[in-house]
Amino acid sequence: MKERFEAFLIENDALDNFKEAFREDSIRATLEEYIKRVTEDSIISGAFFWCKSPQGSHYWTKLNIKWVEGLEAEKNKKWDEELTRIHGKEEE
Repeated sequence: MKERFEAFLIENDALDNFKEAFREDSIRATLEEYIKRVTEDSIISGAFFWCKSPQGSHYWTKLNIKWVEGLEAEKNKKWDEELTRIHGKEEE
């Protein structure tokens, strides 16, 4: 998950912003520890108080929506592939 999340942040020009905001606001864990124990869909939403970051809540809300929608699209694609595989076997 760490690599995929970092790639997402880099793609959206947000890696440095995320790391800085996390470092400034989070006292509960290192970023690596946090990523290991958080669920994928809450990795952005639970990282820090968005309103305290220089980018503000609107920025993080948009990024979080994009991240979660991407996760949902991946899940849907996997389900579609699995259904196709199952139905393909039934037709043989």
